[in-house]
Amino acid sequence: MALEYEDNYWAEDALFMERNSRDFIARIARMNRNAEAICDCLKASRYVKDVYYPKYSSTRSFYDLYRTPAGGYGGLLSVTFRTRLEAIAFYDALETAKGPSLGTNFTLSCPYTLLAHYTELSWVSRWLLKYL
Repeated sequence: MALEYEDNYWAEDALFMERNSRDFIARIARMNRNAEAICDCLKASRYVKDVYYPKYSSTRSFYDLYRTPAGGYGGLLSVTFRTRLEAIAFYDALETAKGPSLGTNFTLSCPYTLLAHYTELSWVSRWLLKYL
C-alpha cells in the first residue's frame, strides 16, 4: 500500500472538514428527529401512497439491531404520492434547496428518478414513473 498511497489531501479541505464536524453529533440527532417527524406527517396524509423510511420498513428489525441507543433512522426518506399532480404540487411547495448532492450540511430535496436515471429521463418518461 505504501507504494500506491499518495497523500494529496488539500490542507484547506482538512480544515473545513474539522470545522464542519464540530457539531456533527448534534446535527445528526436533529436530522434523525426531523426526518422521523416528517415521515410521520407524510404517512398520515391522504395524498401519500407510500413513505419509504426504515421506521416503516419490513426490515426495521435489522436497523434496530445496529442503531445506537440514542440513534435514529437517518435523514434519507422517499415518498410517493397517489397522483402525479399531487407529487408535483408537493415538490414545488417544498421550501428546501433542490437537486442532487452528497455532503451538504443542509436539507436537499430531489426526485428519485432524477438521481437514479439522470441520463435516461426520456426513456423513463415513457413509463410514466413518479418523479418523487
